[in-house]
Amino acid sequence: MAVFGFDIDGVISNCYLGFNFLRRFNLDYLLYEIIKKLKLFPFCYWTLRGVNEKTKRYIQSVVEEGHKIVVITAVEEIFREEVEKWLKKHDIPFHKLYLRPVGENIVEFKVKMIKKSRCEIYFDDRKEIINAIKNCGCSPILYSSSFDLEFYLRRI
Repeated sequence: MAVFGFDIDGVISNCYLGFNFLRRFNLDYLLYEIIKKLKLFPFCYWTLRGVNEKTKRYIQSVVEEGHKIVVITAVEEIFREEVEKWLKKHDIPFHKLYLRPVGENIVEFKVKMIKKSRCEIYFDDRKEIINAIKNCGCSPILYSSSFDLEFYLRRI
C-alpha cells in the first residue's frame, strides 16, 4: 500500500476564475488574502471552483487499489469545514486532510506534512513545492492540466 499526496488548488480542483492568470505573476496569494479579509472564502470556495474530473477519477482508482490518499493544501486551517464539505460533495476520497496553520510558510508546511504522512508520491502544481520535496523520500509530480494521469497510473 502506497501513500499518495495531492494538493487541492490546481490539482484536485479547477481554480477560481482568473486564478491561473494571476498565478503567472505570483499574485494568486494576494487574491486569497483579499478573499479571506472580505470574508468571501466560503462563497468563493463553493461558487468559483469546480472539481477536476480527471484527478477525481485517478484518486478513486488509487483508493480502489488499496492505497491511501493524503490531501495537503495551503488553505488555512480556519477554513477546514468548507474544505471538508467541498471534498465530500465532490466524492473525493481521502484518509487524511492537512490544512496550513494561519501564518505558517506554505513550502515549509507542505514539506513537513509530506514527511509526516510518509507520502511516496505527491502531486502539486507549483514548481517551488516540487523542488522543495525532491529530497524528502517522495516522488514529486508537477501537475498541470495537460498531465496524463491515466498514463502515469499505468506506469506505476
